[in-house]
Amino acid sequence: MTAEAAKLKIALVGMEELPALTALRLRRAGYAGARALEGARGFGLLRAVRPYDVFHAVYPVYYFKWVPALKAAGKKVVFHWIGSDWYECRRRPALRALFGAVRRGVDLHIADAPWLVDDMAAAGVDAHPVPTISEKMTGALEPLPGLFKVMAYVPDRRRRFYGWPVVKLVAERFPDVEVIAVGGGAEGNAPRNVRFTGLVDGDAMGRLYREISALVRPTAHDGLSQMVLEALLRGRQVVWSREFPFCVRATAPEEFVAAVGRLASSCPPNVDGSRYVAENYSAQAASRALAAAYDDL
Repeated sequence: MTAEAAKLKIALVGMEELPALTALRLRRAGYAGARALEGARGFGLLRAVRPYDVFHAVYPVYYFKWVPALKAAGKKVVFHWIGSDWYECRRRPALRALFGAVRRGVDLHIADAPWLVDDMAAAGVDAHPVPTISEKMTGALEPLPGLFKVMAYVPDRRRRFYGWPVVKLVAERFPDVEVIAVGGGAEGNAPRNVRFTGLVDGDAMGRLYREISALVRPTAHDGLSQMVLEALLRGRQVVWSREFPFCVRATAPEEFVAAVGRLASSCPPNVDGSRYVAENYSAQAASRALAAAYDDL
């Protein structure tokens, strides 16, 4: 990083806590002028970014329309994709057309997962890989419980997207295996061996991870899942619809059933997965990746 780059003033906007988290990562990487903007909307957003050199949008689909004005004001523009935003952009023709109209005004693309980098490259967009690592992500290798249980993310919204039909099938095929469903309320037609926890905080999630041997994640489309990283960090086995080191990949419902069946028979601790996440998906690794991406800005 040059002395001039370190002096950049970077305004971050976007989804939930991610702008503040990314600003923190940038400051740790040496960009002291990185700040998350709170509550800036409409033309107020353009006024708020006037003192800044760089406009960095995490989950950028809401900011496509401001790119011409930002470029006219002399700003560098960074689009930071987390997965579902790119999925929506490709799925919805109006968003896809708007992105096509402004993409030349984007100076840097960042993507939070290797497959997202590949998906974007297939559409002609070069992106730098930067993992999104929450400050709340904790954990270390822990012994597996004596009783085999699995966990799945089953939120109240978009249950089919997150694979509830597959999770339900797994529970039906293995009635003696408890399936812990986190993130939402109970489903009326759920098998009796599914335990719905609703939303849980960090401490409660830590206790739930200690109860399980494996995580099942049959998502239709996914960015870098913190739940996957946390499960691996604790030495749990993971069956995921994505290709990822030290996970079992499954795509069809019967593949998930077969994978869970094998793990129910023999489920060793995922020591290599724990080591891999600890070495490659730390907060420090995320800051280094951000710094490397900004070197190309």
